[in-house]
Amino acid sequence: MSYRRALLVRWSRRDRLAVLVVAVTVAFLTGATLLLLAAGGQIAVAATDYGSSGSATFHGDPADARAAAGPGEVVLPVAEVTVDGDPATLVGVPTGVDVGAERPFRPGDGTTSGELSVPTEVTFEGSAGAVERTVEPRDLRGSVLPPSWFVTDPGTVESVGATGAFVVREGAESRAGVPLLGALAFFLRGTEQALRALAAVAGGAALLVGVTVFSVSRMSVRDRLPTIRIVRATGATPRTVLGVFALRALLLTGLGVALGYAVGVVVASGAVTAAVAVGLPTTLSVRVSARAVDVLVPLYGTLLLVGIVAGVAAIRPAVRTPPGRLTDDVSPPSSGESTLAARLSDALPWRPSLLRWRALVPTTATLSAFVAFVVVVAGLAGTAAPVVSADGVTISEPGAAHPVASNVPQGYADALRARGIDASAEILLFEVVDGRPVPARGATFGPFANVTDASLVRGRPHAAAGEATVGRDLARALGIEVGDTLTLGGSTRSALTRVEVVGVFEAPGPYDDQVLVPLATARHLAEQESGLVQFVRAERLPAAGPSGGASSEVVGISAPSRVVANGTFRVRVSVRNPGFEDEVRDLVVRFRGQERSTRITVPRTRTRTLVFQFGTGNPGTGTVRAGNRTATVEVLREDALEVTGLPGRAPPGSEPLLRVTNASGFPVAGASVTVVGANATEGGDSRARTTGEDGLVRVPLSETGTRTVRVTAGDRTTETRVTVAEGVPRDPTVTLVVDPPSPSVLAVPAARLSLSNPWNRTLVRTVAIEGPGTERRQSVRLAPGGSASVGADLATRPPGSYTVTASLNGSVVAERRYQVTGDERVLSALAAGGRTGTTGVGQAIEVAFGNLRIVVGALLGLAALMTVGGTTATFAGAVHARRRTVGIHRATGARPRDVLALVARDAALVGAVASVLAVVLAQAGLLVLARLGYLAAFGVGLPPTLGPLALVGTILGGVALTVLGAGLATVALLLASPADLLEERTGGPDPTGVSEGD
Repeated sequence: MSYRRALLVRWSRRDRLAVLVVAVTVAFLTGATLLLLAAGGQIAVAATDYGSSGSATFHGDPADARAAAGPGEVVLPVAEVTVDGDPATLVGVPTGVDVGAERPFRPGDGTTSGELSVPTEVTFEGSAGAVERTVEPRDLRGSVLPPSWFVTDPGTVESVGATGAFVVREGAESRAGVPLLGALAFFLRGTEQALRALAAVAGGAALLVGVTVFSVSRMSVRDRLPTIRIVRATGATPRTVLGVFALRALLLTGLGVALGYAVGVVVASGAVTAAVAVGLPTTLSVRVSARAVDVLVPLYGTLLLVGIVAGVAAIRPAVRTPPGRLTDDVSPPSSGESTLAARLSDALPWRPSLLRWRALVPTTATLSAFVAFVVVVAGLAGTAAPVVSADGVTISEPGAAHPVASNVPQGYADALRARGIDASAEILLFEVVDGRPVPARGATFGPFANVTDASLVRGRPHAAAGEATVGRDLARALGIEVGDTLTLGGSTRSALTRVEVVGVFEAPGPYDDQVLVPLATARHLAEQESGLVQFVRAERLPAAGPSGGASSEVVGISAPSRVVANGTFRVRVSVRNPGFEDEVRDLVVRFRGQERSTRITVPRTRTRTLVFQFGTGNPGTGTVRAGNRTATVEVLREDALEVTGLPGRAPPGSEPLLRVTNASGFPVAGASVTVVGANATEGGDSRARTTGEDGLVRVPLSETGTRTVRVTAGDRTTETRVTVAEGVPRDPTVTLVVDPPSPSVLAVPAARLSLSNPWNRTLVRTVAIEGPGTERRQSVRLAPGGSASVGADLATRPPGSYTVTASLNGSVVAERRYQVTGDERVLSALAAGGRTGTTGVGQAIEVAFGNLRIVVGALLGLAALMTVGGTTATFAGAVHARRRTVGIHRATGARPRDVLALVARDAALVGAVASVLAVVLAQAGLLVLARLGYLAAFGVGLPPTLGPLALVGTILGGVALTVLGAGLATVALLLASPADLLEERTGGPDPTGVSEGD
């Protein structure tokens, strides 16, 4: 056998161990890559319904936007304007253009807004001028632009002074700007970040492969010095010997890579199979995809190159030394290693009794890779569940596969806070800004801060729909400060908005990497219904209520206030089930001795509304009852007269318009209307006016004082009083109602202001409705005799009394108080069905990953196996160097377990020092990677350091792995007899089997 073939294919036990170490290292990297790609692929499949319909980029200068727009891309100029002194956004959409799912802007659409319910005359004041437009209500179904924005033509925007512009492009998501639909892009970019973090620490694995191959190659050089001396003496050049050992290192590493690839695939698939077998929920599907090949092939190539370099480095001293001077110590430890060993021997009171400190450097290198992997994998786990809290409670819709698909009442949080339990109602948002995944959520800052220990460090909390508060780490990463604006796209629906950063907060863990926006903004970006959120987080669950469980309740009853005698009317009854299980119940509704009953099923956490019909009976007053809710109904004669539209106060010389109807609401024609004094001493206008076919007539009010307006039709008469006084403004008549008038904590009450113009001139008024969590303001134009209605949803509130006011041009004209009741059933439901443990984002990612424990457990297991292999290879060299000493111990009566005990003691000592050094080195390296931006996943920076408990656990784990590796290396040596161990290697037979005659 030639020396080349012998050196290449005659492998010792240590060579096979080196192959095994490389294999477990490659298996870790392969398994980690396949599991992460499987997780990302599963998320991508789950999010395929959320593929982006386009992307948008905002430019501060409209000219820059037009220059940047390519063919087929749309430019939407934007102007920051004021309307009645309040800031507003005006955006121009070109005619006939489809912006994502936005309804095409066609000629005749005019200027629109999603927050107006009636056509309104509005004056837009911008930096270049002011324009007046009639704003029409905008249909929000499929609307990409926020409801509060005014949408018009580009020319109008330019006339008031455009302050910026969007460039909107259709098709796939772009790296620049924001996708209009960002959920899929968020998870794809997040997976890329996770893989990049893994690749950053893969340098540690390459180092481990290099240390392993170098260590084994150096031992091979020692074993084969006779052969090397012979071939060098017989004419082999140094280059030839270098080439042989480089090829040998390539074979060792290549076989390890091939074996590691197979093991990594098997382990990754086996982890998923085992999880299914033990009943863990998972949807992971591990396979070697084209994307996996793109990641693994360069990685394997790097490892092969590192192995070749390590093999060459191990043989280099032997080929540089003349053949006659080749001895066993031709490859001694480096001077740095000797100096470190000497210093440690002098500094430490303990000294290894069998081994030497020369094992410290390779052990430290091996454990450094292990610590880096532990930190990164633990960080990935923390990123996948960034809101995990041991005391946390998450209340989401049972059965929802993902919190994004969950719907629970915002009132749950109110009910908990009313009982002194911190709770935050939230909506998850998955954003991408310039190719970077940005986690965001809709939440009110105060409750959010209470459950997360967040604190404001600059600015103020967000409040209005166009504002945001950002975490300090995210502000640093994006380079934004208080006063800057941020473009956000839709999360699970096509949408677009701009928010001003009004505050920066500091929060523990990954919360520092998030954007907080008001719930109103989040509902637009996630298409969430009013009054509903995706989940509620709380510090704890309430104690079970007296009922001991959840039961549905009637939360609203709606019936007409006036009905006609001897007819029929309809009653709408709403039943809410606050519990976490569907409930079947009997519903009974009563009115004037009549009873309607039915058995219904109320889905968990949902509301059902049913309609019942009753006969009115004779004139009088009756009460509709359902559960603990009532509504009063006045039954009137069919020909009863009713007067509407007449103001309570009017100036002299005015002629307000009134309308006369019957009990059914139909106009009464030919009714006689006269104005008389309130008493005998007051005069009046006794001239009668007659209503027209529409029941309308103008009433002259000539003199000041209290006047009685008498309406007569046949034998029916009704009277209404009006005060006539100087200086009374001609304001519209208003009626303010709150529906339902006594809502439960789960209901979303609404305030509605009805306006009518009784005067013979057009009225333009700024109408404002202010109530709990709501301030609705808009300008209304009323033609003579015209009417309008302005509504606003009120925020859910805990039990208590609340006030809603309506004002015209700043003067309060109506006020209503309402009572929120009934949270005991809600608290009982939460106590019985709330879930503790993983919180919102944790559930989201855990479900999306199939089961996070599978990924983390498999990665940590492979990392531990990789480290054991590395320490085994390291200590194989250390023990091999002390084989004669071991032989002497064995020959003088030491049992194998005695030798193992000595090795374990020395390994524990070396491992303790190496673990401490490894923690320092690994965390220093990770801090550098973090500063360079490589340690991040799903938009959250991975922590480069360990906490105190994790630090202690990692050091103890490092010591344990070191002892285990040293023990495995020693077992192989103890299989030899004492005589073999005492045999002199230099003068003995060449283990390659190559003699001088070869």
